[in-house]
Amino acid sequence: MTPDAAVSPADLRFRLAALWVLAALLALTAVGEGFVIARSQPLGLDFLPMWTAARDVLAGRSDLYDFAAITGRQGWLIEARGVVRPFVYPPSALLLFAPFGLLPFGAAYPLWTLTTALLCAALIARFAPARPVLAAVLALVLSPCATVLLVGQTTFLITAMTLLAVVWLKARPIAAGVLLGLAAAIKPQVMVLAPLALIGGGHWRALLAAGVTGALTGLASLAAFGPQLWFDWLAALPRFSALVRDHEGLLPGALTPTGLAQQLGLDGLVLGAWRGAFALIGAALVVMTFRRTDDPARRLAALIGGGLMVTPYAIFYDAALFAPAAIWLALGSLDRPRWIGGFIGLLLLTVATLPWLGAIGALAFIALALSPVFLTGRRFSLS
Repeated sequence: MTPDAAVSPADLRFRLAALWVLAALLALTAVGEGFVIARSQPLGLDFLPMWTAARDVLAGRSDLYDFAAITGRQGWLIEARGVVRPFVYPPSALLLFAPFGLLPFGAAYPLWTLTTALLCAALIARFAPARPVLAAVLALVLSPCATVLLVGQTTFLITAMTLLAVVWLKARPIAAGVLLGLAAAIKPQVMVLAPLALIGGGHWRALLAAGVTGALTGLASLAAFGPQLWFDWLAALPRFSALVRDHEGLLPGALTPTGLAQQLGLDGLVLGAWRGAFALIGAALVVMTFRRTDDPARRLAALIGGGLMVTPYAIFYDAALFAPAAIWLALGSLDRPRWIGGFIGLLLLTVATLPWLGAIGALAFIALALSPVFLTGRRFSLS
């Protein structure tokens, strides 16, 4: 990394100390969040539908996408009280989840969460432009990351796979494409613009590898579980979108522009125009960024941000997908004149994951998603 201008050792120590103070405050916030969640619901509550679906498919059940049925089978841990807890991952994701269904929940949840969290933190630290220990700490205490750790979502795994794919695009394009294809098989809404990104960057081998990987994963799930689950999943998607739209507790935590529009009460043609405009913005952002730069932090921010602009649904903890880019940019700017921009990025990431802020959180996400546009000429080299 080549600094834009000389920074005195005293200034650098101050900035580093400020970042450590921020990390400590975030850690305290994460501990407080853990106490709040533990008092209101069991830890690993979002992992519960995945684990339940894994056990169901191993037992030969076919009603995984029947929201009422799968919610009822989670009643041993938490009383539904009229709340629907569906499983909405595609059948291809069951290839990953199924082995965890062989374990009791008390073993499966910590194994899943700790493995994916440590993998993600290790990769963020490995490719950080400086200070890997601080990078790893931030990867675990940033607000969205702490939430994922407590509820047991797939976000750490998708983040790790996408991070590694973006880093490997030039040196290992086939491996990068395989990782993107696997990520799309688990959480397709995040990877919706990955083909455009690869085309924009001219990564044709990675594009082919991603397509082949996605096709093979789909065929493997067909062979293992049959075609009916795929039809059931497709039929479940509009029901899930309606569920989120009509749920007063979920809508304020929606992260995407579509969620923001619904919070603002837009519907009909206005909502369609809104969604179409942001889809075009997201597509342009991804293509432009991958064409103009090979900086992995900016590429990662564009790929995630553009994808979430297109997808209708993402919840506040999905902002953890931005964590590598935000951390890398913050650490990479410590010895630059505009170092405060990195701090602002980390704070925006925190604001985006406070569901009680409602539309303000969604606007913070949009600012993060558009950040690659304003980072022209500001890059660093990964170690």
